[in-house]
Amino acid sequence: MAVLCTFQVVLRYVFDGAIWWAQEVAQFAMIIAYFFGIAYVYKANQEIVIQYVVQRLAPARQHALYIAIQLLVAAFCAMVAIQGLLLAPQQLNFKTYILNIPKFYSTLPLILASISMTVTALYFAACTWRRHHEAAAWPIERLEAEFTVLRETQENA
Repeated sequence: MAVLCTFQVVLRYVFDGAIWWAQEVAQFAMIIAYFFGIAYVYKANQEIVIQYVVQRLAPARQHALYIAIQLLVAAFCAMVAIQGLLLAPQQLNFKTYILNIPKFYSTLPLILASISMTVTALYFAACTWRRHHEAAAWPIERLEAEFTVLRETQENA
Protein backbone atom coordinates (compact mmCIF):
# COMPACT_ATOMS: atom_id res chain seq x y z
CA MET A 1 0.00 0.00 0.00
CA ALA A 2 2.79 2.43 0.90
CA VAL A 3 4.69 1.61 -2.28
CA LEU A 4 1.57 2.09 -4.39
CA CYS A 5 0.76 5.46 -2.78
CA THR A 6 4.36 6.64 -3.11
CA PHE A 7 4.45 5.58 -6.74
CA GLN A 8 1.15 7.39 -7.35
CA VAL A 9 2.47 10.61 -5.79
CA VAL A 10 5.65 10.45 -7.90
CA LEU A 11 3.63 9.89 -11.06
CA ARG A 12 1.28 12.80 -10.31
CA TYR A 13 3.82 15.42 -9.30
CA VAL A 14 6.86 14.45 -11.34
CA PHE A 15 5.37 13.01 -14.53
CA ASP A 16 1.92 14.67 -14.42
CA GLY A 17 0.17 11.30 -14.74
CA ALA A 18 -1.55 8.71 -12.59
CA ILE A 19 -2.51 5.06 -12.33
CA TRP A 20 -6.29 5.00 -12.80
CA TRP A 21 -6.94 2.19 -10.29
CA ALA A 22 -4.43 3.09 -7.55
CA GLN A 23 -6.73 5.24 -5.41
CA GLU A 24 -9.41 2.57 -4.92
CA VAL A 25 -6.87 -0.20 -4.37
CA ALA A 26 -5.11 1.92 -1.73
CA GLN A 27 -8.46 2.66 -0.03
CA PHE A 28 -9.39 -1.03 0.06
CA ALA A 29 -5.96 -1.94 1.43
CA MET A 30 -6.26 0.73 4.12
CA ILE A 31 -9.73 -0.46 5.15
CA ILE A 32 -8.57 -4.06 5.33
CA ALA A 33 -5.44 -3.19 7.31
CA TYR A 34 -7.33 -1.00 9.75
CA PHE A 35 -10.25 -3.28 10.58
CA PHE A 36 -8.28 -6.51 10.77
CA GLY A 37 -5.54 -4.70 12.69
CA ILE A 38 -7.92 -3.29 15.29
CA ALA A 39 -9.55 -6.70 15.74
CA TYR A 40 -6.12 -8.25 16.33
CA VAL A 41 -5.08 -5.51 18.78
CA TYR A 42 -8.29 -6.05 20.75
CA LYS A 43 -7.90 -9.83 20.77
CA ALA A 44 -4.26 -9.57 21.87
CA ASN A 45 -5.30 -7.19 24.67
CA GLN A 46 -2.83 -4.58 23.43
CA GLU A 47 -5.18 -1.59 23.29
CA ILE A 48 -4.37 1.50 25.34
CA VAL A 49 -6.26 1.45 28.63
CA ILE A 50 -6.28 4.32 31.08
CA GLN A 51 -6.85 2.76 34.48
CA TYR A 52 -6.60 5.78 36.73
CA VAL A 53 -10.11 5.35 38.14
CA VAL A 54 -10.26 1.56 37.87
CA GLN A 55 -7.15 1.04 40.00
CA ARG A 56 -8.82 2.85 42.88
CA LEU A 57 -11.76 0.41 42.93
CA ALA A 58 -11.86 -2.79 44.93
CA PRO A 59 -10.98 -5.87 42.85
CA ALA A 60 -14.58 -7.16 42.91
CA ARG A 61 -15.80 -3.85 41.47
CA GLN A 62 -12.99 -3.91 38.90
CA HIS A 63 -14.18 -7.34 37.76
CA ALA A 64 -17.82 -6.20 37.55
CA LEU A 65 -16.85 -3.08 35.59
CA TYR A 66 -14.64 -5.11 33.26
CA ILE A 67 -17.46 -7.57 32.54
CA ALA A 68 -19.91 -4.70 31.92
CA ILE A 69 -17.46 -3.02 29.52
CA GLN A 70 -16.86 -6.26 27.63
CA LEU A 71 -20.62 -6.78 27.28
CA LEU A 72 -21.01 -3.22 25.98
CA VAL A 73 -18.21 -3.79 23.47
CA ALA A 74 -19.83 -7.06 22.38
CA ALA A 75 -23.24 -5.39 21.98
CA PHE A 76 -21.82 -2.48 19.97
CA CYS A 77 -19.73 -4.70 17.69
CA ALA A 78 -22.65 -7.09 17.16
CA MET A 79 -24.84 -4.12 16.22
CA VAL A 80 -22.24 -2.90 13.71
CA ALA A 81 -21.93 -6.40 12.19
CA ILE A 82 -25.71 -6.78 11.92
CA GLN A 83 -26.12 -3.36 10.30
CA GLY A 84 -23.33 -4.18 7.85
CA LEU A 85 -25.07 -7.43 6.94
CA LEU A 86 -28.40 -5.63 6.53
CA LEU A 87 -26.76 -3.19 4.11
CA ALA A 88 -25.10 -5.99 2.13
CA PRO A 89 -27.89 -6.57 -0.43
CA GLN A 90 -27.94 -2.87 -1.36
CA GLN A 91 -24.16 -2.59 -1.43
CA LEU A 92 -23.88 -5.61 -3.72
CA ASN A 93 -25.90 -3.64 -6.29
CA PHE A 94 -23.72 -0.51 -6.16
CA LYS A 95 -20.35 -0.63 -7.89
CA THR A 96 -17.21 1.39 -7.26
CA TYR A 97 -16.48 4.08 -9.81
CA ILE A 98 -13.13 2.89 -11.05
CA LEU A 99 -12.78 -0.85 -10.48
CA ASN A 100 -16.51 -1.53 -10.93
CA ILE A 101 -16.67 -4.02 -8.07
CA PRO A 102 -19.50 -4.15 -5.47
CA LYS A 103 -19.15 -1.60 -2.66
CA PHE A 104 -19.90 -4.46 -0.26
CA TYR A 105 -16.25 -5.50 -0.43
CA SER A 106 -15.26 -2.31 1.37
CA THR A 107 -17.73 -3.13 4.17
CA LEU A 108 -16.75 -6.80 4.49
CA PRO A 109 -13.62 -6.17 6.65
CA LEU A 110 -15.75 -4.09 9.04
CA ILE A 111 -18.28 -6.91 9.35
CA LEU A 112 -15.65 -9.60 9.89
CA ALA A 113 -13.69 -7.50 12.40
CA SER A 114 -16.89 -6.66 14.30
CA ILE A 115 -17.83 -10.33 14.52
CA SER A 116 -14.33 -11.18 15.73
CA MET A 117 -14.42 -8.44 18.36
CA THR A 118 -17.89 -9.54 19.52
CA VAL A 119 -16.70 -13.10 20.07
CA THR A 120 -13.51 -11.89 21.78
CA ALA A 121 -15.40 -9.54 24.12
CA LEU A 122 -17.79 -12.32 25.10
CA TYR A 123 -14.80 -14.62 25.69
CA PHE A 124 -13.10 -12.02 27.91
CA ALA A 125 -16.33 -11.44 29.87
CA ALA A 126 -16.91 -15.19 30.32
CA CYS A 127 -13.32 -15.79 31.48
CA THR A 128 -13.57 -12.94 33.97
CA TRP A 129 -16.93 -14.19 35.25
CA ARG A 130 -15.66 -17.76 35.56
CA ARG A 131 -12.46 -16.80 37.41
CA HIS A 132 -13.60 -13.82 39.47
CA HIS A 133 -14.84 -15.90 42.44
CA GLU A 134 -11.59 -17.82 42.88
CA ALA A 135 -9.50 -14.72 42.15
CA ALA A 136 -11.64 -12.20 44.05
CA ALA A 137 -8.65 -10.36 45.52
CA TRP A 138 -6.79 -9.99 42.23
CA PRO A 139 -6.75 -6.66 40.42
CA ILE A 140 -8.19 -6.81 36.92
CA GLU A 141 -4.74 -6.60 35.27
CA ARG A 142 -3.66 -9.84 36.93
CA LEU A 143 -6.92 -11.57 36.08
CA GLU A 144 -6.63 -10.40 32.45
CA ALA A 145 -3.06 -11.67 32.28
CA GLU A 146 -4.22 -15.02 33.64
CA PHE A 147 -6.74 -15.73 30.92
CA THR A 148 -4.57 -14.12 28.25
CA VAL A 149 -1.80 -16.59 29.14
CA LEU A 150 -4.32 -19.44 29.12
CA ARG A 151 -5.52 -18.31 25.67
CA GLU A 152 -1.96 -18.18 24.32
CA THR A 153 -1.24 -21.63 25.77
CA GLN A 154 -4.38 -23.03 24.11
CA GLU A 155 -3.43 -21.44 20.77
CA ASN A 156 0.06 -22.95 20.90
CA ALA A 157 -1.27 -26.43 21.74
